[in-house]
Amino acid sequence: MQGGVDDSGIVDVLEQIAGFGVPEHDYIEINYTDATKTQISTVVYKTGGSTGDVVATITVATPTATKETYTKT
Repeated sequence: MQGGVDDSGIVDVLEQIAGFGVPEHDYIEINYTDATKTQISTVVYKTGGSTGDVVATITVATPTATKETYTKT
């Protein structure tokens, strides 16, 4: 949960998308497009806590009426 918003369902969905297996991690950072926290921009997975090494990043493109695009790096 970040900023009072329960993100657990979103993270579960992102982790289950085919081809988006995330390496072992101990910290998840969720970044939003603005202060309203209605649209996720990136989900960053790290080892070694908040200042640790990034093991994967999922970027969410701005959704349209018919699709959302996710990119894993």
